[in-house]
Amino acid sequence: RCAIQAFVWYKRAAEQGYIEAQYFVGLQCYSGECGYQSFDEAFHWEMKAAEGGHAGAQFLIGMMYSEGKAVAQNSKEAKQWVIQAAAGGHPDAVLCCEQIRKGETSIHFGIICDGCRVQPITGIRFQCSICPD
Repeated sequence: RCAIQAFVWYKRAAEQGYIEAQYFVGLQCYSGECGYQSFDEAFHWEMKAAEGGHAGAQFLIGMMYSEGKAVAQNSKEAKQWVIQAAAGGHPDAVLCCEQIRKGETSIHFGIICDGCRVQPITGIRFQCSICPD
């Protein structure tokens, strides 16, 4: 109950333009910790925060483009967002950029995913594009 009430307050702050709140609301919608999971709503809030310069949101937008969650899968767009997040100092994005510099064609977000039975650095659970289904 308290977590849901906190989400309501964060969402109000997000609606008023607070970038950190937009990131938090998007992350909660992505993970389902707000009481429901909505990749569309997550993308909406993360994009607002990403456009405001939030490196964590930029990284999550890159993940969503890579995985095709709420948007069409687009590796080029994913890489652009990851590079922007790395420029903002996001540690997972910096690691992904190392993969890009090495010429790897797909980005293994968080370096290790659920498919590998280890949580990514960000704490977000997902199936990466290079692990077997």
